[in-house]
Amino acid sequence: METLKRFERMTLLFSLALTLAVSGGGYVYSAPLGKGLLLGGVAGMLVFCLHARAMKRLADAPVKGVLSAPSAWTWMGWAVYAAVLIKAHGADPDRLHAFWGAAGGLMFVRIAAVFLGVTGLDLRAEGAEGADGRNR
Repeated sequence: METLKRFERMTLLFSLALTLAVSGGGYVYSAPLGKGLLLGGVAGMLVFCLHARAMKRLADAPVKGVLSAPSAWTWMGWAVYAAVLIKAHGADPDRLHAFWGAAGGLMFVRIAAVFLGVTGLDLRAEGAEGADGRNR
C-alpha cells in the first residue's frame, strides 16, 4: 500500500511540474493555449486522484468481495474531461488553441505515470534508510 501512495505522490509531482513548464511555454506562444494546457493538466491530476482513490479502495477490498472495478468515479472522470473540453472550446472558439491545449494537458498525468513506471524513479533504492531506520 505504501508503494501505491508513493507512486500517486510522485506522479502528481511530476505531472504538476510538467503542467507548469509546458503551460508557461504555451502561454508565451498564445495566451489561450497556455490557459488550456493549465486547465487540462489540473483536470487530469484531479481525475488521477479520483482513480487513485478508487484503486485504494479496490486494493483494500477482500478478494472475494471484488466483483467489478469500474465505479461512479470512472463516470465522474469522464464528466470532468467533458466539462474541461467544453470550457476550453468556449474560451477560444475561433482558433481552438485552448481546446487543443486542454486536450493535450489532460495527457500530462498519463505521461508522468508512464515515465515513472518505465524509469522506476518512484521506487526506493536498497539501503536508503537513515540513521533512525526510516526510509528517506
